[in-house]
Amino acid sequence: MDGHADFLLIGGLSRELEGDYSPDEPDAWSGTVFQWISEAQSARKGAVGKKLVRRWAERAGMNVTAKSSRDHDFCVDGLRVAVKLSLVWSHGGFVFEQIRDQRYDVVSLLALEPAQVRLWVVPKYVLWEHAAWQHKGVAGRDTKWLRFPAIEPPAWLKPYGGQLSRAKAALKQARRGDSS
Repeated sequence: MDGHADFLLIGGLSRELEGDYSPDEPDAWSGTVFQWISEAQSARKGAVGKKLVRRWAERAGMNVTAKSSRDHDFCVDGLRVAVKLSLVWSHGGFVFEQIRDQRYDVVSLLALEPAQVRLWVVPKYVLWEHAAWQHKGVAGRDTKWLRFPAIEPPAWLKPYGGQLSRAKAALKQARRGDSS
């Protein structure tokens, strides 16, 4: 077979399989304010999440400054903040990936659904305690992840936000050094 024939064969097989992998229901993000984020590549989604949290903090009257190292995304009122974004997955859960043991004080977990937003600001030690290892084996002990159903976030997250006002209060509490 020549290259063109190979293309036609595999292309035809692809068309046959396409229906098996196409969504059965319409895209829940279609027509929402977050559609463009849902369609972005993973790296861009992460960058957008960081900008959203940064701008939220600025508009909420907090002092936001540039990061002091590569280990976090920016500083808010002197706290080193790392940001993780999750769009609700098709199974109805949030997945926050690539949580590393680096130099940051709190992690902002921004969770987006087509018609709902949630934000938690969690002290690093609390998140690190509750997150699971993301990869298996000895070599996979550098990153963790946090997964939970959107309809039922874990109880330990409640003191750290959910609503933006509660996330702001958790940030203030972390600034004071309170441990909840």
